Order: sequence, then structure tokens, then C-alpha cells
Amino acid sequence: MRSHKFITGLVIAGTTAGVLGQTAPPASTQPNTISTCNQWHVVGSGTTCEDIETAHGITHAQFLAWNPDVSNDCITNFWGGFAYCVGAPPASIQPNTIATCNLWHVVASGDDCLDIETEYGITRSQFLVWNPDVSNDCVTNFWGGYAYCVGAPPAPTQQNTAANCRQWHVVEPSDTCPTVETASGISHSQFLAWNPSVSNDCSLNFWAAYAYCVGTSAATASSSTSAASSTITSPPGSPSQSGSSGWISSGASTTTSMPPYSIRHPITSHNITTPTIDTAYPPTKTQPGQPSYCNEWHLVMPGETCEKIAAQYPEWMSFLDLHAWNPALGVDCSGLYVYYWLCVGIQPQTSFTVNWPTNATLVLPPMDTFTPPPTPTDIFKPWTPTPTQAALPTDCMAWYQARPNQNCTGILEEYEDLTEAQFMSWHPFLSGDCNGLWANNYYCVWAGPTPPPELSTNPNAPTLTSTTTWDGTFPTIVSGCTRLGKANENDTTCAIFADRYRIPVENLLLWNPAYISGSSTCDTDIQNAPVLCVEGPGGVTTTFSPSNIPSSAEPPSSIPFSSASASSSASSTTSSSPIGTPAPVQPNMTTSCRRFYKVQADDGCWAIANSARIDLNTEFYVWNPDVGACENLWLDYYVCIGVSGPVTTITAGPPVPT
Repeated sequence: MRSHKFITGLVIAGTTAGVLGQTAPPASTQPNTISTCNQWHVVGSGTTCEDIETAHGITHAQFLAWNPDVSNDCITNFWGGFAYCVGAPPASIQPNTIATCNLWHVVASGDDCLDIETEYGITRSQFLVWNPDVSNDCVTNFWGGYAYCVGAPPAPTQQNTAANCRQWHVVEPSDTCPTVETASGISHSQFLAWNPSVSNDCSLNFWAAYAYCVGTSAATASSSTSAASSTITSPPGSPSQSGSSGWISSGASTTTSMPPYSIRHPITSHNITTPTIDTAYPPTKTQPGQPSYCNEWHLVMPGETCEKIAAQYPEWMSFLDLHAWNPALGVDCSGLYVYYWLCVGIQPQTSFTVNWPTNATLVLPPMDTFTPPPTPTDIFKPWTPTPTQAALPTDCMAWYQARPNQNCTGILEEYEDLTEAQFMSWHPFLSGDCNGLWANNYYCVWAGPTPPPELSTNPNAPTLTSTTTWDGTFPTIVSGCTRLGKANENDTTCAIFADRYRIPVENLLLWNPAYISGSSTCDTDIQNAPVLCVEGPGGVTTTFSPSNIPSSAEPPSSIPFSSASASSSASSTTSSSPIGTPAPVQPNMTTSCRRFYKVQADDGCWAIANSARIDLNTEFYVWNPDVGACENLWLDYYVCIGVSGPVTTITAGPPVPT
């Protein structure tokens, strides 16, 4: 019997990916790839033609025949991520032939189904399952010169399965590697060699209902083109051509040896030339069908796809426009050729006409003249607040409009440099009643010849600059100052004043050269200064907090301690009975507190701790964590100043120790 036997290999994984028995390619392909391909290899990083040919047991001639766009040296049109054919029927096949076939027989004159089944050791039912177009009696659709499937795995397979496998075992749920090997009469090393995806202990990729190779043919692959007048044999050292190890064409003539392919000795004499790039404009290396009014082109480079090209021109071209302007691409983009120019822009196909009068006299509208209003010379206009509860000081420079249910304590909280004594002196009609304010009425919050420490609420008041005068010449303040402050009777040292405004002493000296001669005279100078800059340009950039001042370097208390002052100026109660915590207090104050102090206007954390003879960082802040770095010291709230001794509550005066 004369026959052709063809073996096509399984796909080898690794840095590459492949698909066995899949007619449709799993990735983009070159335009002239053989249409009957049923085995594919997707090129991965670092893969060469030789790697693919070795993995699939095919020759370089076969690879080039199935992938004619690839150059002989595998440089041109050999792209990563593209699918290339590594297996195809050796002749025409019937349309419904099984897609996973990996062994073929080309029918020669005199062949019948029984001869083929006997030669390949298969049953009639297997042959008909793999070739369903053939009738049971092998009369219908059994044609000479056609290739018919004579081998295919009976179930899904793992990647890397031996390409020349001829015997299969479909795993049952109760199977193990030893039971399969014993039943098939093979060793464990043979099983792993033919099924390399399975781990050595058979715990990985040994799946029920999958087919595993338990027997192979002697040769991994052989190939040829059929010729009536020639016989082609295997290379020297190959197994015998007889039986199932090779193929023999009909006829007898010259015998030709096929040496292995190598890069140094290519099997063809094809001369590889580098493609030329069209540099003319407009380009001439274009495909037919492009519109004559195309005005922008794109040079196709290796690895590009229609989707990638369309994505580069989203402002004026859609994916459908690309196909409409380049019909030769085809719906599957198979006509995308490297170093050809695609049309990616066209001239507008709509126009409009403007009819200009030719005989009419053009009349221009009259010129509109603009006279700017005169520049005001009196920018600062006197402003009288209204309503007021009674007459306010004539030298008042800043006003505040009271809110409903607000007392003077609420106003003092907003103006930290304003004392209750000052406020009452400017509003004698209140008779010392802090709760006697009328809603929506204006009250004076600064009076006198010097500017207020904060910006005035008067909307017409001038902006403070380095040369501002207030009822007389005011000494120069550093240029760029954005906030002012004034020392009060408790600011006996520069450190206390700086602590209250949260600034380093170095900045206080830097911003007030007109008032502070130097660090040695600072304590006296701040008391004589009508106003001081407490926020300006430059200076120390580190955020200031009371912890920046070492306890050993802190100045004495703002109110020196003496037993006389404690008895005369402080208002406190002392008790040895169970502790009754006064209210209000901040939520996280220590529950062990025995000495309480009610925060008063102008108080500071350091001043309280120093007067109470406790450490600011290790005691006061620990007992009063909600205070933070003294930014949350709340007026009229009680803070803890001691956790031992008799229970004491101080509501007025300094927090002197007991």
C-alpha cells in the first residue's frame, strides 16, 4: 500500500504560548499565513524560529511554507505576540475533520479504509469520528489525494505533551500516576518526559478527564511535499521509514537526503533585502482605494495593529474611518502591510459661501468715546456703625456686631488681646454686666491712637502697610508683616509673649527691629512697644510649640507666687471630701485630678504650669491631653493642675500651688 503519513507536533510552552487543534488563530497573524493551519504558536519574548521548529518537530522549510511573510533569517515579519502556523494538513481535507488531529494519511490509488485502519492500528469507529464526512462504507467522501486524520488525543491535553504521542490514557478520578504507568507498562521517567506539565509527585496538572501520553512513535516529525516522481527519505541517523516512523510518496525515482537546517547553512538561497521606506510626499507606497482628498498619512511599523493606529488619531479619526479610508485593510485588518502608508486624515467635504456686497456703501457706526471716572482722592471714608446700644468712644477704631445670645466673654474669645477691663471701660453703660449686650448692635473692640492688634472690622479702614500712620506717625514695621500683637500685663518676658502667639523668640526679634533693640533688652522693649509684628516674612521655619522651650530655660511665672497673693487674689475652695469634678472640662482630662483651674482670658499653657509649679510637658499636657500643644486651651473650662494633695478648685486669680 502506498501512503503518506504526516505527524504534526503539540505546542511547547515556556516563554511561548501555543494552541493544538485550533483552526482560528489565537492572536494576530501575518496576512499570507496558510489558511488550513490547525496548530499555532504565539511568539514570546526571546523566541527564535529555531526554538519553535525544535519544539514542534518541524523543519525550517515547513515553517516558511506555512508562514511565507517571514524572511528566511526570521527577522522580517517575525513579531512577538503574533501567532505563527506550526502544523497544517499535508493536503486538502474534508470540512468536518476533527480539529485536534496530529497524524495524517494522504490517500493514494488503491487505498481503502481497512488498509489505513490496519496500518495505524485504529478502529473503524475512531476513523469515522475523526473523519465524520466519510460514509461508513468508505465510499462517500473518501477521495484520493486528500488527507484524512489517523490520530488525535481522545480528550483535552496539557501543554507540552509529546508531539509524537500515539497512545493515550484518559484519567479517571481514582487514577494515580503509578496506576497509569503500571497499566501502560511504562516507567515514571517516561511518563514525565511525555507529559512534562505534570509535577514529579503528580500533584500538579494531573487532572481527571484529561488525556495523558503513554506511548509515542519513534520519530517526532517528518515532512515533504508530495511528488509523483520522487522519493524523500529521513535524514541520516533517523529511524526507519517503514511502518509508522516515516512517510513514502507514490512512485519511485531519485532519493534525496534532507540535512538538518542551521542558520549558517540556510536551506534556500533567498536573498534577504531590507524593505525601502517611501519618502515622497504625498506618499506613493499606498494601497488601492484611498480617497483622492487624503491629506495625512501614517507609516505602518512592525508590531502595529489597526486598533493601535486608530488610537493615535482620536481627535479626527475613528476605527471605522480608518477602514473607510483604507478599504484594502479588510474587515479583519489582514491587509495591514509594514512600511506602507495608510490614510489617516482627509480634507473637509463640506463648504459654505459668504456673499460679500459689491456695490453697497459700508457705513461704520459712530465711534464710542469713553471717559473714565475721576480717581477718588479720599479713599478712607469715615464710617459710623449703627445701631449701637449707646454712645461709643469717639476714638474707637474697630467694631464688633454682637450675635443673638452672645455676651462679652464670646467677644473676648475672638479678640485675644482685648481684656474685659478694657471692654467695660469703653462701654460704661453696661455697668459691668457682661450679659447686657443687645443682639445685632455694634460694640467697640479697640480704641486709642494705636492700631488694633488684629485687622479692624470697619470695612472702610485702611490696610496696614509698612508706612501706615494712625493719628500720628507710626514707627516702621517690617515690610510684609501680616499680623500684629500687643503685650499685656502678663507678658513679663519675650518668651511668654512669643509662647502666647506661637512664634519663636528669634522671629519676634527679626520682625520688630524698630521696637526691640536686642535679646538682652527684649523683656523691657515689648512692654514699651505700642504694637508688635507676630507674623511676617522669613525667620525660623520650624513650627513652634511650647515643648521647644526647655523647662530649665523657661522664665519665671507671669504672676510671681506668694502666700499673700494666694490669699488675696485667688478665689479657690479646698476640701478633703470625695472629689467632685467641676464643669465644664475637656473629655479626656485625667480622672485622678485633685486640683482644678478655670482658664481665664490671656492664659497660656506655660504660664498656668509655671504658676502651678508643675512641668509643662510631663504633667500639664499629660493630665490635659485634649489641650494638644496649647492650641485647644478653652476659655472658662477647667484644666487639671495637680493629682495629689487636698481637692482644690481655683476659679479666679493665678493657679498657685497649695
